[in-house]
Amino acid sequence: MEIYNTLEVFLGNHYLLLVITSLSFVIKSTLLFLLFSSKIDSKLSRTKIYLIFALLGSIIVDSAWMAKLCQLILFPGVDSNILRFFLRVTWFFDVVFYQSLALFLESFISKNNNINLRQKINICLSSLYGLAFLLSAIFLPTCYIPVYMLEQSFTVYSLFLLMAPTLFIVFKGLKNDKLPEILKKQMYILLTFFILPYVFFEFIQFFPIVFIYGSLTNSFALVGICNFLLIFALLYCTLKIIRLRFLNIKKHVTEPVTFH
Repeated sequence: MEIYNTLEVFLGNHYLLLVITSLSFVIKSTLLFLLFSSKIDSKLSRTKIYLIFALLGSIIVDSAWMAKLCQLILFPGVDSNILRFFLRVTWFFDVVFYQSLALFLESFISKNNNINLRQKINICLSSLYGLAFLLSAIFLPTCYIPVYMLEQSFTVYSLFLLMAPTLFIVFKGLKNDKLPEILKKQMYILLTFFILPYVFFEFIQFFPIVFIYGSLTNSFALVGICNFLLIFALLYCTLKIIRLRFLNIKKHVTEPVTFH
């Protein structure tokens, strides 16, 4: 409990979290620019699109957190209708982020770039959630309980029905001997050190799970931790794609032949 309190005091500080979120916004915007300006092999064009949408969704979410933190710091206790509308619209981009991230991860172990039936169903469900968030922002600006239930149901969907099957399929697909060794290594690093911890902390953040003496639900400290993990994950993916390391189609990394 003392460790949690220390993290909450340090990472949960509004000023520090604003700095972290602003840095995250700048880094992700830079990565988005690099992706747009880089030339990617046609084999990875769809993967690049998925990553672009994931970055875009995450950038909008960061901007919403920046706006909320500025309101908490500068105008505490003031409830802005414009800010509330923006925060609810941001959930639409959270849908975009999770759906794009799932498609991005599965694209590396897919034999072809075609979207399968399960992914089509997920896209339809995600679209319905996105539409629901937009409509709630427009037509239910002062309703809290229905919107809260919608947010919680999406959290269940995104973590258990979207990301959990995706992670299972990707880990299972990485056992395929036909996949390049460099791809397996990079995907294991991405999943083990960034994606799995991110999903775990997202799970803790949104669900009322009690650890020892208190609940970690909606902890500002966990928001900071999740942001750190997501920054490194997106940075890792973007740089690898730009360098074409994920595109290596051979068993091992090829090196130039030298003649003596």
